[in-house]
Amino acid sequence: MNQQISELLIEAKKIIDDALNLLNVNKQKEEEKVITLDKIRAELTSFARKGFTKDIRDIITGFGANKLSELKPEHYEEVLSRVRDIVNGR
Repeated sequence: MNQQISELLIEAKKIIDDALNLLNVNKQKEEEKVITLDKIRAELTSFARKGFTKDIRDIITGFGANKLSELKPEHYEEVLSRVRDIVNGR
């Protein structure tokens, strides 16, 4: 009986470890999805260097901001998406 309990506890620990690992992976993915001002600035800067400055400015002003620092964080993802579409010729 002690052997069975020991085996069940070992199996339970493995399941808990697997669940914790899965939670950590999901948390990391969620953190990667969060777009910060620094992240959007870096990506938009690289696009601006490729000649898309006017497009970037037009998109930002379309969201009611005169410059990137005035852009609301909830718009970061959409702005990046629109700029990427232009850069990729969509």
